Amino acid sequence: MNPFAKTTRLDGRYNLDRTESPYKILRAQTGMRVPAPIVSVSVGTTGMTRTAYWWRKMAALGCIDRVQSMGVYDFNSTSIGAWLRACQQYGLADISITPQYLPLSEGFLRQPDDYLSHAGPIERDMEQFVDRMEELATRAGSRPQVVLEWIGFGGHAKLSNMLHEMVVERFRGTQILPIYCIPAEGVLEANIRDYDLWNESVKMIGEGVALMTDNRTTANLSVLDERVALGLAAIESAFRFRPDSGTLAEVVATFNLSGSRWMSLDTADMAFPTMSGIRKRFSFRRNDPAPAKPSLDALAQSVKMQVWGIAMPSNNENHTGYFTPAPPNVEQRIFIILPFHHEIVDEIRNNVQDQLQREEFKLVYPRTEVHFGAGDARWMERRDSVFGHLVKLAGLPPDPAPVSLTRVLNADDKFRGRRRQFRTRGEMMAEQLNKERLEKERQNSNPPATNGD
Repeated sequence: MNPFAKTTRLDGRYNLDRTESPYKILRAQTGMRVPAPIVSVSVGTTGMTRTAYWWRKMAALGCIDRVQSMGVYDFNSTSIGAWLRACQQYGLADISITPQYLPLSEGFLRQPDDYLSHAGPIERDMEQFVDRMEELATRAGSRPQVVLEWIGFGGHAKLSNMLHEMVVERFRGTQILPIYCIPAEGVLEANIRDYDLWNESVKMIGEGVALMTDNRTTANLSVLDERVALGLAAIESAFRFRPDSGTLAEVVATFNLSGSRWMSLDTADMAFPTMSGIRKRFSFRRNDPAPAKPSLDALAQSVKMQVWGIAMPSNNENHTGYFTPAPPNVEQRIFIILPFHHEIVDEIRNNVQDQLQREEFKLVYPRTEVHFGAGDARWMERRDSVFGHLVKLAGLPPDPAPVSLTRVLNADDKFRGRRRQFRTRGEMMAEQLNKERLEKERQNSNPPATNGD
């Protein structure tokens, strides 16, 4: 059976390669509207970029209707303008929230404490920012179930903590998932140490769980952002395929209840070759090469081997962050997104689950669950291949701390001194004056000796 072949629905229409959303079906049958449960909040230009990657993946997997609102808090008018144009292009302007107060059009936060000169207006603007989130929640008909917070360690770092406190105060009982990205730049690493940013972040996390990623896992930061976005979007895609896999909010709650402090995210790709040069019947479609026809057993065998590979805690090839290898009995969720039809994915799922049961997968990984989802083949196709994706989320205990974080906090003195070259002119002048003052005091306290007569 060809996994890519078109299938016919009960009403006689062709179901090509899109999976019908259970929410759309429910709305068509009962007229009941399911409120969107996810809110995204980011602070700074980098957080805005990661948010853009995430909602594009959500849209590609047909889950954008699960997003209640997206708030980006940045003081760069150029970035805000680009964000608004993108949201307008994709019809998301009505759920987008941006700040109304911009002290300087090109941004002004070079250090985390630079906001203090505008603290009053910024705090009032943040309150209006959260008010807008509440208005969109009221319009959606439900409070958010989960809030994603994209947090960095640049000039907006302390503003992230301020906004987090406001969000927690307004949306009590909502699952909060902070998403940290440990930087690879010397200046940002020095910010974590010199401004005590990490201790503030630990207080902010509290008893919850946080997703940790590291820029050093890849030389291309956009690849890391795409992996994280895919991992979070895959959860909702799997829930759309089979609701028993759990929503994003339910997955975060599961890790919170398991006693985890950190979440690690691993991703892997699976390529399925196509037959180039042969076209499908509908030639007007942009990506329409006819795929090869492997058997379902061969596909299931390939997927099963990938599941065993990504489940290994010591497999560092797919990490988005560096952690001490955890034992196999930690809480794990594996999501597999395949670019096939809904019916084909269901058959592959049953085959893989049977194989994992025969190979006693649960005996080796007792707290690991495997879920499947059907992706959009048009998004996942590249030239002569179509790609499936595997995503693993693992909950890790508070101790030991992530290796990425330990590397930054325990940097040696040579690395610690790299921040000196980035000090402002005023700081360098104050340091020079202080040295001259100390030198004069030393000379006055130790007058030169004179020969007596």
